[in-house]
Amino acid sequence: ILRGATRDSLVVLDELGRGTSTFDGYSVAHATLSHLALGVGCRLMFATHYHALSREFAMSPRVQLRHMAAAVAGAGGGTVVEERAATSATDATAAAAATV
Repeated sequence: ILRGATRDSLVVLDELGRGTSTFDGYSVAHATLSHLALGVGCRLMFATHYHALSREFAMSPRVQLRHMAAAVAGAGGGTVVEERAATSATDATAAAAATV
């Protein structure tokens, strides 16, 4: 992904770095987000549990922070899915970042 992505690519990454030590995982996630969003400039949906990434990239003109919430309820065999995307940095502290 890092070598093959171009400005025209759409990259979707979920929980990159999870399952490693905190500092190793954060370093991998930070380097990947920085390279793809700021270096390559591709469109990127990057979901992470590293809250500090949202603070670190909050002022970047190439990054928009979003927080996704989903509720799934099944009643009588049917399933209803409700999604909400918050646009403020305060709501985005659980960090899902997408480049412009």
